[in-house]
Amino acid sequence: MTASRFPKVHLGFIPLVDSAPFIIAEQKGFFANHGLEVELHKEVSWANIRDRTIYGHFHAAQMLGPMPIAACLGLGHLKVDMIAPMALGLGGNAVTVSTDLLANMRAVDPGLSLGNPTNVGRALATCIAERKQQGGDQLVFAVVYPFSAHNYELRYWLAASGIRPDHDVRFTAVPPSQMVAALKEGHIDGFCVGEPWSSLAGQENVGQAIISKSNIWPGCSEKVLGMRTDWAEAHPEIVDALIVSLDAACAWCEAPENRGELADILSSPDFVGTSAQAISRSLTGNVIEEGAVSEAAFMSFHADAANMPWSGQGLWLYSQMVRWGHVAHSSQGLDVAKSVYRPDIYARALGNTSPILGKAMAQEKTNFFSGRFYDGCSFDPTDVEKYLSSLEVSAYSA
Repeated sequence: MTASRFPKVHLGFIPLVDSAPFIIAEQKGFFANHGLEVELHKEVSWANIRDRTIYGHFHAAQMLGPMPIAACLGLGHLKVDMIAPMALGLGGNAVTVSTDLLANMRAVDPGLSLGNPTNVGRALATCIAERKQQGGDQLVFAVVYPFSAHNYELRYWLAASGIRPDHDVRFTAVPPSQMVAALKEGHIDGFCVGEPWSSLAGQENVGQAIISKSNIWPGCSEKVLGMRTDWAEAHPEIVDALIVSLDAACAWCEAPENRGELADILSSPDFVGTSAQAISRSLTGNVIEEGAVSEAAFMSFHADAANMPWSGQGLWLYSQMVRWGHVAHSSQGLDVAKSVYRPDIYARALGNTSPILGKAMAQEKTNFFSGRFYDGCSFDPTDVEKYLSSLEVSAYSA
């Protein structure tokens, strides 16, 4: 084990399965191997992660993909420049509904096919229409934070299903660890959250996961390594050491032979603090009981360049902020979104140590990130305005 050659680094995380890279980098010595002394800080909410990073309590943190962009745009809090020099993986979220709502959806469609976003969306749209006709209250869906991939992928799916977000359904923000309780107590009718909370809802017979993030768009990143720009510029060697350590941890988490041990480590009260059984469900892709999600599709820590902070990822997230009226579109906003995800820093840190890096960088330059969604729509990061203008359900007008 290498002695620390840098000042202690404080990292914040939320108790979720996809916090695994931080936890494994610390537990397996990857941070120490690269001269880092790291103290992990467990937080309950994304607002706490945001605030403590903004005010310098944390040097960096596990962040929601849109969070650094929102900070740079001054959305929801102070305007502070941040960057995301590494993604922590792909996928890992699921949309879960209450057992009562699921029963209503099955009554509408006895052949309901969980994991099929078109089929499930059609059934949900019918339930919402019937509820409105009968004078019932609007359904309430919870997301973990307003500026989150959870919010934007849920809205994308609802809109593609003919359901108008903010008009046909209501949204509220609930911390991940409180989702199951909120569903059980009837405060919400469904949620979009990272694991293990959908698995726990199923285990407790409170709700059922109906679709996953990967059903909507397999290529969407989820969490990122986020930090203030000024801190990153002042400490480039520490940033590089963090990236190399976390990249090694992501590779360890990806290996199938490590998944059992990973579930045991994460189940500790110091980390995720739920049963290893629930965590294992997400690691093996068994969140939706019908098996509609394969192990490879549901959550990836390292495969398929999952840690590359594609600039196109940031641009799609920005486009959704514009789509839903969270920010007015502008050339300045577009420039900000382009500047937050930093593949150049990721490449600088890894150098020639990553066998996929050269290929990934080449793909980035040749517009690898033209994303295609389950409904056949696509996103071209070189023409955000055209994409926004093509959306039928949107608060944006050119």
